[in-house]
Amino acid sequence: MIKIFDVSISSLSRREVLAQAVDFLHSNTTHFIFTPNAEILLEARKSRAYRDVLNSADLSLPDSIGVVLASKMIGRTLPGRISGVDFALDLITHAAWHGERVVLVGGREGVVQKAAAKLVEKYPGLSIHAEPQNGSLGVKTGGETEEKGLEQEIISRIRHFMPRILLVAFGAPKQEFWIARVAPQLSSLRLAMGIGGAIDYWAGTAVRAPRILRILGLEWLWRLSTQPRRFPRIFRAAIIFPILILRQSIATRLR
Repeated sequence: MIKIFDVSISSLSRREVLAQAVDFLHSNTTHFIFTPNAEILLEARKSRAYRDVLNSADLSLPDSIGVVLASKMIGRTLPGRISGVDFALDLITHAAWHGERVVLVGGREGVVQKAAAKLVEKYPGLSIHAEPQNGSLGVKTGGETEEKGLEQEIISRIRHFMPRILLVAFGAPKQEFWIARVAPQLSSLRLAMGIGGAIDYWAGTAVRAPRILRILGLEWLWRLSTQPRRFPRIFRAAIIFPILILRQSIATRLR
């Protein structure tokens, strides 16, 4: 385990993380998996409430090459990047093989259902329930509910489905706040994970970067080329984040 901006990051390989997650599925309590990337860590740097939620995770996966490089800069090298999208598929594969029920929450009406249908087609035997992000379902950064009635309806449907795995795609920080508040209300649940934009990839409404770019740590460049509006976010992750890490590293060495 290492810390970046006071957020704990699990120093484990993808195989070790999956083994730990399988153990969680066989436990008697609910566990959280979050996937900090550079943008998330910058947000947590400004928000104590968000840091606290992220640090409630049982597993915290380094979901960007920037986080892995940052670990090297502070002298605590991580084994490597663990993509949240890919690891969520590891969980889904396990669920399909072992009869663990999965719920997807988030994404537009029609899109999340399409993603669920494609996952069932790819992983026969998968039992999955889809809930779109209707209206403004989610939370404010302080944790207040925006639409309590809608949320309670969704919680009731999820509870009736009795899932073991909950995958939430509201984007950060909404998904982590929502998981932290809602998961304790679901007695059957053993694993809850934030998955960002994974639903759009699974549904085929967004195209993921080619594998070679992901291996080289250049997925951010693909996103910039396909979604220019993301430039401010990518600038903060690719430029501001490493500068702040470098300053922190230098300050630590000078103490």
